[in-house]
Amino acid sequence: MRRRWFIPVLVGASLLVGSTAALAGDPVAGAGSTFAQKMIVQWANDLAPKGVQVTYTGSGSGDGRAKLIAGEVDFAGSDGAAKPEEEEKLDAKYGGLVHIPVTSGGIAVVYNVAEFPDLKLTGPTLAKIFSGTITNWKDPAIAADNGGPGPDLPIKVFVRADKSGSSGVFSGYLDAAGEGNWKGKTTEQFPPPANGEGKDGSDALAQAIIDTKGGVGYVDHGKAASKQLDEVRVKNAAGNVRGPELSAVRAAIDEAKINDDGTLTVTYTPSSPDAYPISTVTYVISKAKVPQKKQETLAAFLTYALSQPGQDKAPGNGYAPLSEKMQKHGLAQVDKIRPT
Repeated sequence: MRRRWFIPVLVGASLLVGSTAALAGDPVAGAGSTFAQKMIVQWANDLAPKGVQVTYTGSGSGDGRAKLIAGEVDFAGSDGAAKPEEEEKLDAKYGGLVHIPVTSGGIAVVYNVAEFPDLKLTGPTLAKIFSGTITNWKDPAIAADNGGPGPDLPIKVFVRADKSGSSGVFSGYLDAAGEGNWKGKTTEQFPPPANGEGKDGSDALAQAIIDTKGGVGYVDHGKAASKQLDEVRVKNAAGNVRGPELSAVRAAIDEAKINDDGTLTVTYTPSSPDAYPISTVTYVISKAKVPQKKQETLAAFLTYALSQPGQDKAPGNGYAPLSEKMQKHGLAQVDKIRPT
């Protein structure tokens, strides 16, 4: 069965890539996740010469969903599923919504401490750092994680000030793996500790880490790599330390549960010894009913994104390609977007 499904996907993708004819109708616009912005823009640029017109603005997952509800965009990029109250509004205004997982990646914990070229931290230690319980890099808990003491250097915590899917993922990890040491909750509006500061957007947060000796924060792995930021290797549930390299992200995402509503439940305590625990998927969230000409464009765009050629663009942009199982699931979700 798997092979019979996968071959048509490759054929469809080849047609999308190779055809010189216009493939879709009206332009569509999206907004939201800065985490997935680079990947979504890559796919849009790939298809633009073929007549598939897609624009995207990275404004934060929460803002993207708000714009979708307001009718300002045709789809939202979101690093988490829509909230129940958002689903109710989309249901009432547009007859429902559809979640399509399109890419995956790791939320990297990034830092600026030259004395720790290979920093390793556990979930409880990270929870203490980001809740403001640990405030100096010489703390015994950090020393225990690394087999030796760190410098006598104050910790400056940077978090996202805007409503961010990355914050939702990272706070969810701290809640799940912090062993009670996370003082907050799972939230897209991350509360900075007393020694912390909020920054709007991942670019501003990354720059703050670069500019601040002793700084620590979180951004997507692609952003960390492009800015040449040091990334923490995190201890997973199997007791191994892993960074957000693509193979470790994929090992985590492959353990995700596919829910009846099409969303995925990604565990922050994956059993694989190779998994990076702070991994996530990004959804394209669409209205269930879309004007026909826009539905044609969305379908062409998402079919390409979930094809093997589309997913093959992920590693070069810092993302982990979705497995065949997840691609198949995503394509089934695309079929739920109906033309009006």
